[in-house]
Amino acid sequence: MSDPSLDPIMPLPLDQALLKDIQDQARDFALSHGVVMRMPHRPERSEVICHAPYTLIPSPFPRVFFEKAKRLQVAVNLLLYKVSQNREFLTRTLSRTIEGDDFTGRLFKIYQQVHEEKVTKDIELCLLRTDYMLDTARGESGNLALSMVEMNTIAASFAALAGNVASLHRFLLGLCHKDFEPSCIPDNQAIEGLAEGIVKAFHLYGQPGASVVFIVTSKEPNIFDQRFLEYAITKCDHRVKVIRRTLGDIGQRGQLTKDRRLFIDGSEVGVLYYRSCYVPTHFHSEYEWNGKLMGEQSRAVVCPSISWHLVGTKKVQQELAKPGVLEQFVDDKEMADFIRSSFAGQYTLDLTPEGDEAALRGIENPKKYVMKPQREGGGNNIYDDEVRTMLEKLAGQQEREGYILMDRILPPIHQNYLQPCGGFDDLKLSKVMSELGIFGTFISHNGDVVLNESKGHLLRTKSTDENEGGVASGSSCIDSPFLT
Repeated sequence: MSDPSLDPIMPLPLDQALLKDIQDQARDFALSHGVVMRMPHRPERSEVICHAPYTLIPSPFPRVFFEKAKRLQVAVNLLLYKVSQNREFLTRTLSRTIEGDDFTGRLFKIYQQVHEEKVTKDIELCLLRTDYMLDTARGESGNLALSMVEMNTIAASFAALAGNVASLHRFLLGLCHKDFEPSCIPDNQAIEGLAEGIVKAFHLYGQPGASVVFIVTSKEPNIFDQRFLEYAITKCDHRVKVIRRTLGDIGQRGQLTKDRRLFIDGSEVGVLYYRSCYVPTHFHSEYEWNGKLMGEQSRAVVCPSISWHLVGTKKVQQELAKPGVLEQFVDDKEMADFIRSSFAGQYTLDLTPEGDEAALRGIENPKKYVMKPQREGGGNNIYDDEVRTMLEKLAGQQEREGYILMDRILPPIHQNYLQPCGGFDDLKLSKVMSELGIFGTFISHNGDVVLNESKGHLLRTKSTDENEGGVASGSSCIDSPFLT
């Protein structure tokens, strides 16, 4: 598909006897160490579980680009915070998108309403993950570049399972008698970093008797990744109580006091942490929208707040990629250039001459672009000839303004064994490509930055036959970077 390729970290294919042995041991290790999910056909129950999809060995990743991604995250955290605080920029940037996309439009109405009610958040918490791919189309070092795929400001997942897979890979490489420096599989403190951020924000809220409330779906296949975060919070401070509710529960049974304290089932909410409600299908009724509004109207720390939620839209990311826009938020030119060096080309699809020109390029060369809606969670993007079909369908339609167009990233190809979720007999050596996510934690208090750090990472690897990259959607396997 693309060239150059990356050499595997050890000769492949593996000897069949060795492969069978480590496949058996990998399954047992995964189940024993929490590399698990609920069965896809029973996402609401934990009696029967399966291992999450994983790669059998870690994948090669150039150390120089891994370190660059880590350095970028703290700068990205601060950039997005400044964007979230700039009402004029968000309003102008999303003015057309909210007309073309109903879901983003409803989110923006909440943003407008709390502004009109003069409601502000003393404490802002965001747990982010910025995703990157190596790119052969924009080569810098060794004919490769690091290209940003997207910035996720809501429900950034798999922090726990990523750390558990790193342990799995260290174990399996030992079985393979692979000698390596420990730093080649970097420590992954993602779950600890996220937990520390939530606990710090909770303490800033200043009500020890309050709770951290995870906003989840009623049928959650990825519950164990979430549970590990709950346990990590308790490990940070055993006095912090964590409860799980749906957003509909908040909208139906939540109560706001006159001094804007939010209660659910008799428990005060100190931190409202979203692990759902990033796509329209999570909003089953007006109860969910009522719950979303109540969280924003309350004093509770909301992760992410409505402004941070909107910052994660693809339209904001496309606008930030325009020449000169970063400088509105980043004073240091060298830092602005550093952030910009990770941007792939992104183009508006607004009903303007600029948007018409981008749409024409997409129609003429659909394989060069990805068409993206304002959605998270995987399975939403449009690729290949479907780009042409969709752009032709939306010609002159306001709905087109709900999308952006992005240069297609062409990652180098390598080989690895992909172990699908629950499919023990489906292990096979495949041509694959990887996507690296870097986690970030950001807290502000009364406008002052009190925490800005990056801890941990997530590598997802998929077959070259797959376009989408989500683990939960079944497209990717959880992996570990082996730094080269």
